[in-house]
Amino acid sequence: MLNEEQRKIVQQWASKYNWSTRVQMKILRLARTIADLSGTAHITSESIWEAASMRRSGSRIPKKGKVQ
Repeated sequence: MLNEEQRKIVQQWASKYNWSTRVQMKILRLARTIADLSGTAHITSESIWEAASMRRSGSRIPKKGKVQ
């Protein structure tokens, strides 16, 4: 489950970087795995940032805290 801020961040990135629904779901699954490995019950903003930064594409994710 994502909170409103996390959902907004993912939607903004999806729009800016032309991510398909499939890509968004892959990033969220990876964020869930990262959160599980760090022992948290919910997906954190940090796990979303980390998952998105692992995306293999030519476009780069902005630094943490800077959604454009």
